[in-house]
Amino acid sequence: MIYRLCFPSGAELSVRTADPTLGELLDEAFRPGLVCELAGQTIVLEEAKRESLNLTGSVFNIRTDSPLCVHTALPNGRTRSVNPLEEDFSRLVNENYRRRWSIVTGVAPEDDITLTARSVGMQDKCVTNIKGIWVTGWSGSYRLTGTSKALEFLYHTG
Repeated sequence: MIYRLCFPSGAELSVRTADPTLGELLDEAFRPGLVCELAGQTIVLEEAKRESLNLTGSVFNIRTDSPLCVHTALPNGRTRSVNPLEEDFSRLVNENYRRRWSIVTGVAPEDDITLTARSVGMQDKCVTNIKGIWVTGWSGSYRLTGTSKALEFLYHTG
């Protein structure tokens, strides 16, 4: 589900979720006319829209907005960043999807997904330091394949 909160100034806030409980809470909390205060400014909620995403395909070519970070555990307890061109990349992404699906829904997913690099090079590598830990991610273009139900889930959960 996608929730779009619209304010008189033309500003919008979008919230995506695959969790039906959160969806119900958002329905209850955000009603048109709701008055809030943010940084000393009064804000009135003009409109709250609940939208659905209806994907009609099973293969999508995507470009990432933020770098993908995929890691694998090493025998010594450390982790290693996985490059999108490595063989394990797609398998690890699918395992992450399956874990996430199971956590959110309480059951194992019926199908797998596949994410493969279409156009990824060294210029797409992004390394950053987060609280003293170096993290490597990869931007670029990818091909994402799966059932529409799986792809909608990924869209909503990030």
